Amino acid sequence: RDDRRVLLLPPRRLTVASAEMPPAPPMNTRSLSSKIREDSPPVEKGSRKKAKKPIFNLGDIVFMAGCSAMIGVGCRVDLEDWIPGLQQMEESLRLTKGVSDKAMYNAWPIFLGCTVAYVLLLTMGVRWMKDRKPLPWAKKILPVWMLLIWAFSFLALTRIGTATYKYAAEIMKKNDNIFAGVSDFAYNYCVESEGGFMALLHPIPENDYHAGKMSWVHLFCYSKLFEFVDTAFLVITKKPVSRLHYVHHLITSWYSWLNLVHFAAPGQFFALLNAFVHSVMYLWYFLATIKMKPGFFAIFVTAIQNIQMLLGVGVTVYFYANRLHCNIPTHYWIITMSMYLFYVYLFGNLFWEKYLQKPCKDQCKLNKGKGGVLSSNVNGNVIASTAG
Repeated sequence: RDDRRVLLLPPRRLTVASAEMPPAPPMNTRSLSSKIREDSPPVEKGSRKKAKKPIFNLGDIVFMAGCSAMIGVGCRVDLEDWIPGLQQMEESLRLTKGVSDKAMYNAWPIFLGCTVAYVLLLTMGVRWMKDRKPLPWAKKILPVWMLLIWAFSFLALTRIGTATYKYAAEIMKKNDNIFAGVSDFAYNYCVESEGGFMALLHPIPENDYHAGKMSWVHLFCYSKLFEFVDTAFLVITKKPVSRLHYVHHLITSWYSWLNLVHFAAPGQFFALLNAFVHSVMYLWYFLATIKMKPGFFAIFVTAIQNIQMLLGVGVTVYFYANRLHCNIPTHYWIITMSMYLFYVYLFGNLFWEKYLQKPCKDQCKLNKGKGGVLSSNVNGNVIASTAG
């Protein structure tokens, strides 16, 4: 046992140098990503392929099926068997020279009142809706309205079309060739009376079964007033109302009144052309309101509107050249030709800007916002609305 004492010391801790190391700088992710892009090979333009949209959507398929069904039903099905009371209604509204034209002339206060209400809708109505939200119930009843206008147009097309075709076929059979038949066709719209020649809106004899179908020409004139409701839907849903839209509605309504007042022959064909275009157009609108808007056939709708206006010019020239002093005043022909030439310009300009002109962005939006030639339907689709 030794007297030496052992001093037990705690173990020494190994410490790092007292000088603290500076923190590591943060990683610059932007510079790293840019470095990666610099080192990666360049991607050529067009190498990234976008998914191609199908040419036809579901709306296009339904639209084609609907147009095909209209052609089949209109040519082969007698709607009198399907709609009870149709023939009796047509007989009660039968077009008669000296009765129907005077009744339309006396209806000028109705047309004037509707015109004043329409102008107030375009001015006061738009201002009233400026600081308000679109009415929510409008979109719910809009498809019903489009379907009703389509049904009327389709009925007018089938009734006026079948009667016109039957009479034209009989005239063609009496002539040796088609050119003589076409020339002779207009002469049947003038009949000899005590005071000379008298103009007829249609040449079908009153005792003919098909004469009653021409009552739809009378209904056609009044339908121009009901089409003002299209503009009302644009206003209450806060959609832009283009200049083409309201000018077309106003002019067409008063021209329909003028045509029946003079009982002029071109009115039958103008009504027939308009019924055909509206049958196609309002079917398009109806599908758009139920979110089945056709895409591919939008150009087709605008194209037939332009064809209608060109045919209107041709029909006017044809009947004017063969009128045989039918006591149709000169101002009627001047107004008719001026109106259709004006429509050719408006709808031709629409077709050019929509499908032929090079696409633009800022300027097109500016023109559309200013109410240019482009027209919006009630679902916001940029095509010519309610042409007729």
